[in-house]
Amino acid sequence: MAEKVKSIVAQHGSARVIFATGASQFEFIESLVQIQDMPWDKVTAFHLDEYFGLEGGDQHSASFRKYLNERLFSKLNP
Repeated sequence: MAEKVKSIVAQHGSARVIFATGASQFEFIESLVQIQDMPWDKVTAFHLDEYFGLEGGDQHSASFRKYLNERLFSKLNP
């Protein structure tokens, strides 16, 4: 995935990436955070879903947005 994103950024100047959430993504996200030469400033990130009407919004413990902010976006700043 990292090499593909780097290639797309090199060819087009930017890339868009959709991220999933959940326990199945823990190792994947941890690995992404470790990559030093990713052009995160050229990546627009999306996530797949969020609970509708979740009380507390992105601060709720079940929020997918919170999950990605804590584990990925706050560390890489795409």
